[in-house]
Amino acid sequence: MIESIYLKNFTVFDDLEMKLSPSINVILGENGTGKSHLLKAIYTMGSLYRTDRKDTQIDESTVRETLTSKLINTMMPIDAKLWKLRKSDATREAFIKTCSHDIGNFEISFNFNSKKVSLPTSDSNTYSALDESEKPVFIPAKEIFFIAEGLKEVPTTTIVTYMKALHFDETYTDLIKKLTKPSGADLTISEKSEWVLSEIKKIVRGSFVYDRSGNLVFRSFGTDFSVNVMAEGFRKLGTLCRLIENGSLIPGNGAPLLWDEPDSNLNPLLIKLLVETLYALSEQGQQIILATHSYNLIKWFDLLFDEGKDHHVKYHTLSRDNSESKSIRIASTEDFNAIDPNPILDAFSEIYDTDIDRILKES
Repeated sequence: MIESIYLKNFTVFDDLEMKLSPSINVILGENGTGKSHLLKAIYTMGSLYRTDRKDTQIDESTVRETLTSKLINTMMPIDAKLWKLRKSDATREAFIKTCSHDIGNFEISFNFNSKKVSLPTSDSNTYSALDESEKPVFIPAKEIFFIAEGLKEVPTTTIVTYMKALHFDETYTDLIKKLTKPSGADLTISEKSEWVLSEIKKIVRGSFVYDRSGNLVFRSFGTDFSVNVMAEGFRKLGTLCRLIENGSLIPGNGAPLLWDEPDSNLNPLLIKLLVETLYALSEQGQQIILATHSYNLIKWFDLLFDEGKDHHVKYHTLSRDNSESKSIRIASTEDFNAIDPNPILDAFSEIYDTDIDRILKES
């Protein structure tokens, strides 16, 4: 579970700290305010190592090299140059720090022309590799299920090269690995996770399964269909099902679920179900960090909020002081009505007001 992230002189951020809820975090903001950058920074910092365990120590040079590669392949700066992730008008080094209840605190920095990230100078620093079950899950905005099925027999190194050539960052490659992971025979799925699976299967009228030939298909009322012919919104919900069914997402194990625009390509009628499933996962101890532009999504979080069920939602808004400002600030609140600024509600209100004006003129 990630408790906080601090960014300084990184991409669009001058100096920003976000303290996270252990339950659900919703990141809001206009385009270009760094929502995806924030998610990817959290993901990168939590994907490889832990700092609080001393059983299998890894040398610092290896940590620096692999973290640099991960940051570059996740953020994809121009010419794959690390230093190009430093804020363009910064005069000092870029810095990222995360604090985690489960894997310890982690920090990196880099400066102009740096080829590798730097780590804190301390004799007490120790690093060990994360187990797969300890790594976060990142679901990008673009649906990837149908590509994952087509690449399941391709060697991992080839997949990475292929996806990079098509300008898909490493969050997509990582998700493909998780989606094509076989389900374990001894995997135990909790009752609430089973509820999530059953509700999604009701809505999409079927489930994504492997047939006798080992091909992933969509099975509905006894008939198999190609994954490619299914609606993209259904495939997005199927992605969540698959991650739960094969143990890539285990609520309560401490690894966060990061989801960039879960509402994209999803019919508004399905948003309520999405929020209900996220609440069900959070009640099992799953930390969720998502970014959205959807009024329906944030409003359903408000309407379905139930303090008696230990729901805990924190809203984080990224914004600029004005259109010419290069500085991004953050405002966090647990009160839906106190979200300020709220660009999603502002846009919705503008539509509503314009519609009312037209009705009044016509009458």
